[in-house]
Amino acid sequence: MSIETYEMLSGKLELYSLIDEGLNQIKQGKIKPMRESIKSIRAQIKK
Repeated sequence: MSIETYEMLSGKLELYSLIDEGLNQIKQGKIKPMRESIKSIRAQIKK
């Protein structure tokens, strides 16, 4: 296996892992709407 192939497969594995983590967080209810997140970030910046 070439280095390029290894890096491509490694990148895909990392991406799939992050997608799986996100899906698990959705199932566990650990997310909030983007509007709420942006509002919270803006409030922290203004402090």
